[in-house]
Amino acid sequence: MSQDLKIKIGADPEYFLKDSKGKVKSAEGLIGGTKETPLSISKFGHAIQEDNVMVEFNIPPAETKKQFVKDLNFVLDYVDDKVKPLGLSRNIISSAVISQEEGMTEQALLYGCEPDFNVYKEESNPRITQMGLDRTAGGHVHVGYSGVQIDVAASQYIVKAMDAVLGVFALENDKDTFRRKFYGKAGSFRFKPYGVEYRTLSNFWLKSDKLMGCIYDLTIKAVKASFNPQFRDYLDEIARNGKIENIVNGEEDNEFIIEHKENLEFFNIKIQ
Repeated sequence: MSQDLKIKIGADPEYFLKDSKGKVKSAEGLIGGTKETPLSISKFGHAIQEDNVMVEFNIPPAETKKQFVKDLNFVLDYVDDKVKPLGLSRNIISSAVISQEEGMTEQALLYGCEPDFNVYKEESNPRITQMGLDRTAGGHVHVGYSGVQIDVAASQYIVKAMDAVLGVFALENDKDTFRRKFYGKAGSFRFKPYGVEYRTLSNFWLKSDKLMGCIYDLTIKAVKASFNPQFRDYLDEIARNGKIENIVNGEEDNEFIIEHKENLEFFNIKIQ
């Protein structure tokens, strides 16, 4: 791995709102901002928007775990203050069922935007066009890297490494299996000019500072390992036999998951 490698981590997670009785409520018309024109809430790059019935936000790329967690909480607290007078609060769940009234508006029937891709099949993932009143929330992680050549192969290995590390971490910490039926399949990503957007994770990691920090730490470890030729060989092996896809999609037996975690420790990656 090049000693010149520099990594920055960003995110654009989504989450639901709820009322005082715990009922999921749409964010439509309450937050402001759109996919095309997010609402800036700081001079540093924090912004919010309405995505379908959810709150979505983005943070500036962070170079430290402390900054990453601080930026996430800055936006979460900002939105808390914005919706509190309306009797609403954040609801960090990966999937929800919304009311007929709120789920049938023009905005609520818009699913996704530009396509994402499957790093293993090397093709676009099918676009979701109908979910009824079910909705799911993503917790996408953006990786910017410099000091080395930004190219297709390097970015693809980063995605595979994130599957091997964060995908397994998510399997053990995100107990909501519904979202995986629609979004967040293994290897879901988009190429970006600065690196990649890893789209497999749900928003489960917004639940605590500890989880936010784990996502940052594990992302850094996965990206660094992705430039290790030995680790690339391992990623190729578990991609060829379909094992890593099965793990991330929740379809692999526990015996291999244990073996995989032991293999990760060989590369100084420990998943708690």
